[in-house]
Amino acid sequence: MDAQSPLPTADEAAARRARRAGLAAVLLAAGAIRLAAIFLGDLLPWDGVYRLQNAIRWAHAPRWQGLSGVWEPAHWYAIGALLRLYDAPLFWVDLLGWLCGVGACWMLYSAVLRWSGRVATATWAGLLLAVYYGHIYLTGSNSVETYYLFFLLGGVNTALAAGLPAARKASGAIVRRPTARATLAGLAIAAAMLLRHEAKVVAIILAAWLALQARRAARGRADGRRADAPSPFQGEGWGEGSSGAAGALQPGGIPADSHPHPVPTASGPPSPSQARERGGVAAAAFALIVLPVLGWLLVEPMVLRGQGFLSQFQSVATQKGEEDALAGLGRRDLLLRWALIPGATPSAVVLALAAGGLWMRRRGLGRDPFAWMFLLQAGPYFAMTLWAGWALQVRYWLIYSVNLLPFAAVALAGVWRWRRAAGAVLLAAAVAMQAGAWWAGYNARRPLGWLPVYRAAPEQAELTRWMRHAPPGWRVLVLPSEKLWDADVARLLAAGEADRPALVYLSAADRLALRRGAAADLAGIDAVILDPQTPAGGAMWRQLARRPRRVLLHSVRVMVIELIGPASD
Repeated sequence: MDAQSPLPTADEAAARRARRAGLAAVLLAAGAIRLAAIFLGDLLPWDGVYRLQNAIRWAHAPRWQGLSGVWEPAHWYAIGALLRLYDAPLFWVDLLGWLCGVGACWMLYSAVLRWSGRVATATWAGLLLAVYYGHIYLTGSNSVETYYLFFLLGGVNTALAAGLPAARKASGAIVRRPTARATLAGLAIAAAMLLRHEAKVVAIILAAWLALQARRAARGRADGRRADAPSPFQGEGWGEGSSGAAGALQPGGIPADSHPHPVPTASGPPSPSQARERGGVAAAAFALIVLPVLGWLLVEPMVLRGQGFLSQFQSVATQKGEEDALAGLGRRDLLLRWALIPGATPSAVVLALAAGGLWMRRRGLGRDPFAWMFLLQAGPYFAMTLWAGWALQVRYWLIYSVNLLPFAAVALAGVWRWRRAAGAVLLAAAVAMQAGAWWAGYNARRPLGWLPVYRAAPEQAELTRWMRHAPPGWRVLVLPSEKLWDADVARLLAAGEADRPALVYLSAADRLALRRGAAADLAGIDAVILDPQTPAGGAMWRQLARRPRRVLLHSVRVMVIELIGPASD
């Protein structure tokens, strides 16, 4: 809209309505599903609970622990600060999980809208993340990946805006203030780097992409097209044209793509020299934020702990290998996970659509940020599976595969234009495939296990009831049971962190030694919680047979044994 056109044109108004309708559909779906997940799911054990324990301890006794490490402390600094304002851990877990989960869907919608220039494609991408079981599963879990994806996708969204200063957005207007957007992108990616290591790779990719965009602008081009041309990310095949604004809604509420005329501006497109200057400043603004943070995270371990990043990496690789050996996972099992997990969530349907979308956009993949973010994260992790025996997990696959959703949305939007019913059937098939896999795999066929939430086993409730009355001064040795119960969850649900027994865990290496016949050191231990049907739990039960003990809780898969005297031998 220019000085001679103070009112929006009909095409502009229709495009705005379509964008708002698409965003509303994404936010309503994401918000409603994740709200239901909070009420229908149980607290997810493991990393999120352990980080919440750290946050509770930090809230009671704040101390500086740096910003780096295998587990970056920024997460529990933030949660701990909120707990000092209002001491209700599960309230903050649910609220922040819901906000960041819905916010990630919003950021993906906006990023794909800039990337593709099409409301229909952006809407489908947002809906694919809204129904992604792996993402919903983390709602209310305090898992760091929930917060990480919000900041990461927010950074990608604003970086895409900053990197296209001379190209037309989906709205038909010239992208303005690229430096401010690049600065905001840098702050978001810096926040993501303080949450997970993978953001370091994304920061480098986006910095290189912004620099490449500035270089292309220096030749009087914006991503291979003239500065006055439509967005270089438009034109996805399936009969689509090259302009990128969105039109009105089709029946059923899914926005249709149309091709309005370009919207004139008062000054016209920037000249090549202006585009070069703006692009270079934007790239520099992004780099000046993320590169110092990246450098600090690599240097700080040596300054504070005398341990370099590579030595930390090697210790994690060793730990992962011990955990896989303890779980009895061989190399064949680890490789099989690379077929089972992606096929289960986001589902084989979405992967097939992503393959189709990659083919449709094959001519631009060499400079596509989403393609590079997927390749340079999933590729190294797959290599670590082969080299160090790292098992693929749903959470890790989520933060890699989210970069495939834009390509799946390209294909799904094309299918929708061809046959609306086919597009709806494919989305329903993706949800059904995830539901079946979730019920059989992650929730062990428990009631309502087909929902995208964690459904705790009955043993968890039994252990929580015992924990409510456990002596607060006890030191309890815990031999965990995979996906059945978690002692830290029981303590948190019973009465938070205060006045509960202190839980002691054996390392993976010690549990392996226990399985092989070594005796565990029980000095100072008042009780033991174990699963007698696991190898380590069975070995501990045999060791306890040689000393006086009292069974306080006896279930099929969870036992609490009080030690009341020294060993007989």
